[in-house]
Amino acid sequence: MKEHWLNAERLRIYPLALMALYVGWACILVLRAHGGVDASGKPLGFDFIAFWGAARIALGGHPADAYDMQRLLEVERTALPGLGDGPLGPWQYPPTFLLLVLPLGLLPYFLSYFSFIGASFGGFAVVLRRTLAAQGIAPRAAWLPLLGSPAVMVNAFEGQNGFLTAALIGAALLLLQSRPAVAGLLIGALTIKPHLGLLLPLALLCGGCWRALFYAALGAAGFAAGSVAVLGSDTLWAFFERLPLVASWVSEGKMPLAKMPTFFSLGRSLGLPAGAAWLLHGLVAMLAAAVVARVWLGGRSMALRAAALLSGTMLLSPYLYDYDLVWMGLALAWFAGYALRHGWRPWEKELLVLVWLQPGIMALGHYALQFQPAPLLSLAFLLLVLRRAVDRPEAAAGVA
Repeated sequence: MKEHWLNAERLRIYPLALMALYVGWACILVLRAHGGVDASGKPLGFDFIAFWGAARIALGGHPADAYDMQRLLEVERTALPGLGDGPLGPWQYPPTFLLLVLPLGLLPYFLSYFSFIGASFGGFAVVLRRTLAAQGIAPRAAWLPLLGSPAVMVNAFEGQNGFLTAALIGAALLLLQSRPAVAGLLIGALTIKPHLGLLLPLALLCGGCWRALFYAALGAAGFAAGSVAVLGSDTLWAFFERLPLVASWVSEGKMPLAKMPTFFSLGRSLGLPAGAAWLLHGLVAMLAAAVVARVWLGGRSMALRAAALLSGTMLLSPYLYDYDLVWMGLALAWFAGYALRHGWRPWEKELLVLVWLQPGIMALGHYALQFQPAPLLSLAFLLLVLRRAVDRPEAAAGVA
């Protein structure tokens, strides 16, 4: 049989080439910056400045002011000398995340940035390594694809939280069968970005994971109560008051559609009015929920369950960015382990390569094709998982 083009040598060379590209780009950014501020007047690690600014405000004794854009801007501009007069990052996360990032405000901006990215990446790398090891895949073979992944580059350059949320859900999936209470508490911690947890109750119900579901609810409630106790109830109400504004930004196209891998973004990029784009996204979200329920019902393989849940989540919320696609890296790991045990089928490896490249090519695809292609890849992968699950109805939960 002819060897597939994606052999071990190419799995080494391609990530190395991308890593060299990332390092070169990082050097250019640093060399062109002045005092950590780029030519447009924005700080390096731009998105992280909202985390740092909100933490600083909360430590100053008025946490609810983090949701006041003018007050937040005033604090953010103290991060680095030379910041321009343009807008900086808004804070629109729930108080649970503000509680989590609170210590970051104790550090200078860049030390805080590198601490957050380093620690969250370390956690994600450990979870990915254990995911591969649990499926009999040598973790050493995954280090280059991990480090060369566009999702890693996007998160590191933008200073975002994709590593953190992926580490939480990845650890929860690993522990779901052996330590369901701990898995549930980790799922509860995902209230730092609640729109990423919308499919979890459905999956746990369909999988009969009652203990994990109970502890997830307990963990979410306890985490929320803790954030209110530390930060005050005003912070919670400020978060809820901001939600309609964020929703209007999405509907009116004020968010960067090129960075949003959603069917809403696809619809808007094709020229659909907001109502039609919402309808398109809603239909796909219902399809994704139905697929996840189907895969989690009836004793499917844990590898397929995890891959379906992770990829289905990427299709559910209209508020999603390229850095959230770190979750797809875990989905690829689960699916690859399954395919290595049961054999690859035609075009599966090609699709997995495109999904791996997804965070790096979606903006290019958006501008070159004049529409957002990224959600099509997520949907194709989810349907691939469904096909595997339907073809092997005899697979028992927790088996291959």
